[in-house]
Amino acid sequence: MAWLLGAAVLLAVAAYFVRGRLLKALAGWWVVTDQLIPTEAVVVLPGNSPRTNCLRRAIQLRYTKWVQLIVLVDSDSTPEASISGSMKAEALKQGVPLPPFLVARQEDPFSVIGFLRLRDFLRQHHLSDLILVTPSLYTRRAYLLSGTLWIPHGIRLWICPVPDPVFRIAGWWETHAGRTAALKEVAEVANTWWELRRIRWEESRLPTGLGGGP
Repeated sequence: MAWLLGAAVLLAVAAYFVRGRLLKALAGWWVVTDQLIPTEAVVVLPGNSPRTNCLRRAIQLRYTKWVQLIVLVDSDSTPEASISGSMKAEALKQGVPLPPFLVARQEDPFSVIGFLRLRDFLRQHHLSDLILVTPSLYTRRAYLLSGTLWIPHGIRLWICPVPDPVFRIAGWWETHAGRTAALKEVAEVANTWWELRRIRWEESRLPTGLGGGP
């Protein structure tokens, strides 16, 4: 029994000294990064983070010929003038003309209902090949939602993360804000996974031809 206790202590000490590498590796796995290809549009989904970084990356993609159109997802409460002003300001910083863009109004875009409504919006505009630009912290949830609600219904997606001001891959565990944001997002992903699992279970109980159409 004594040797088991000693081994446990040694493992605990070793884990303490390499915790930074382990936590960094965990964050690297959490962040989804796809190999990009040219698509029809880039969807900007900033979540709770400032949209500046996402807009900057979207405009870069637009003027490096990766996409033709920018779709900016924002809440119903954000004035149109504010959204347009942000686009113009970022384009001016990069020295490029204001790119063509659409605004999709969603109060809670990172929810199941939000992704379903976004799917309807994209279909209305005949968009099916997309790059999704979102802060790195939210890429795992976006991957889960799109894999269940978009891709099986004909919308192809490539995820392009941008740096999150709070969730830094190298060192997120060193700040209270980073730890809080990470734990909150893990809980959100778990809740989303459970909700999607429940939806799939309910659809599987429907008669053939109901509930699963595109």
